[in-house]
Amino acid sequence: MSYTVFIGKFKDGEPAKIAVDDIKNGFSKYGSIRETSSEIELIADRDLFESGTFTKDNFSQLSLHRPSIDQEFKNFVFDFLQIDGTCYFSQDLDFIKTRNGEIKNFPRDMIEHCVTGITVVTSPEDL
Repeated sequence: MSYTVFIGKFKDGEPAKIAVDDIKNGFSKYGSIRETSSEIELIADRDLFESGTFTKDNFSQLSLHRPSIDQEFKNFVFDFLQIDGTCYFSQDLDFIKTRNGEIKNFPRDMIEHCVTGITVVTSPEDL
């Protein structure tokens, strides 16, 4: 069974764009990238995930397919959650995790459909 998680950015209840440079800089210690006009493919040095992509359209997000969910993956996610307005969430909205507590940034329907509600994390271990 395929499992996908996401790191997305929201502002004032609407999808927002993550800067491409934030992706490039944030991922540099975890692997390399392959860039096209519409997306960035993340190529991890370790087994963080089976595949990872970053869309570069108006709503940009990291899509991480079959993540390892080990400590290294948690460190990776926690690093990306330092970008303002970002959150880590599952495709079925089983969880939404963020480093800041500004719930106003997230879409109302996303919050309402989240099984556990939004959790503020203070360390990688909280993921």
